Amino acid sequence: MRHILKKMSGGTVVFNTKQAQAADIYAFGIILYEIVFRRKSIVISNNHCDAETLDEETVSIFCESAEALIPPYPSIPGNIEVHPDLLGLMHKCWSGPVDQRPDATLARKITDATLKISGSLVDQMIRNLEQKFILQYTNNLEKLVKERTIQLEKAQEHAERLLLELLPKSVADELKVSRRVDPKNYKSATVMYSDVVGFTSLCSESLPMEVVALLSGVFQKFDIIISQHQCYKVETIGDAYMVTSGVPITSRHNHVRDIASVAIMMRDFLSEYEIPHRPGQKLHCRWGFNTGPVFAGVVGLNAPRYCVFGQTVTVAAKMENSGLPDKIQITLKSYQLLTARYP
Repeated sequence: MRHILKKMSGGTVVFNTKQAQAADIYAFGIILYEIVFRRKSIVISNNHCDAETLDEETVSIFCESAEALIPPYPSIPGNIEVHPDLLGLMHKCWSGPVDQRPDATLARKITDATLKISGSLVDQMIRNLEQKFILQYTNNLEKLVKERTIQLEKAQEHAERLLLELLPKSVADELKVSRRVDPKNYKSATVMYSDVVGFTSLCSESLPMEVVALLSGVFQKFDIIISQHQCYKVETIGDAYMVTSGVPITSRHNHVRDIASVAIMMRDFLSEYEIPHRPGQKLHCRWGFNTGPVFAGVVGLNAPRYCVFGQTVTVAAKMENSGLPDKIQITLKSYQLLTARYP
């Protein structure tokens, strides 16, 4: 039995899809032989085994010496005339290299042309083989499509996350459907800048990877803080961090309160934060914000960025630049709006 399985599968009994189909074709060739010639294809005699030491069941299944005598394919009787194409099909079905064996479609064409018997046992065997091959192919195709679909969905989710890191969701949704996003005027918004004090000297005294780790840890916490409020991170340039509120989601007066809350939470975080590669040393920042009208829009095609422009932005940058370490400096307009709405 093991010997037959090895011949059917091309030398292995561990079947993959291709080998399983080849084994079916081998079996079809054996059955076709027995139908055409009306005789057994392989006869194993128990005389080749030691009957004194093996019982009848063991001899018939595990007799190695008998199995070794099994020929690669049955012998063809010389006294029976058979169509040469049919004989060729049998030999191809028994071919050692599995890639040289015919498929079910070719076997059906040859048997239909040579036997000319509709609805016979051979015809049913061919039909069953075709259905089995089609089912195997369909199952494999469905599995492959499912795997590729899952990979595509994961890639789309990753691309979506990256896009939302660059653009507000409302703007990204417009761009995804190829709509133009025109610059928009916001009558009232609040813009805040923060900057690390002494960052240039800190970089000159630190390794590049230490600087990257420092900014990554600080800005990740800043991102979490602004996500808890109606704010949007416009950009980070080196150690500078720009945040807006009231853009692109408008709010009448809450934007100044949200920016003030974000600045205070950032300052509280840094009051307990230590520089990773300099234990015990604190990081100091300046904050400045301003309230007023701004323009916002998408700049660039290949690498689009959402930018905010206007005098309000310029003044907010000056508030930060002229401020003191660990202090939040605001304009008179922001102060008046805060004290009037949130005393």
